Amino acid sequence: SWSSIVPGYEHDPSMPYHEILVPTTDTVRTSWLLKICVDIKQPVLLVGETGTSKTATTSSFLNTLNENENVILPMNFSSRTTSMDVQR
Repeated sequence: SWSSIVPGYEHDPSMPYHEILVPTTDTVRTSWLLKICVDIKQPVLLVGETGTSKTATTSSFLNTLNENENVILPMNFSSRTTSMDVQR
């Protein structure tokens, strides 16, 4: 089961608040899916309710990738983002 592989969490007081991600079954499962998709070079789209840790989990996963092989360009979207906003 996923709950059996959730790592323990030790708080690091020096870590900025916005970088804290407490591992849960959902974050472990999503990180696993992201790793599989990256390994086989396939795109992935995460969808779900607001506040379900999609962005935080993805950001945390991307920070584990080799910087010499990957370039990360974070882009924030909302319901008001248009295709022209991305193309500018």
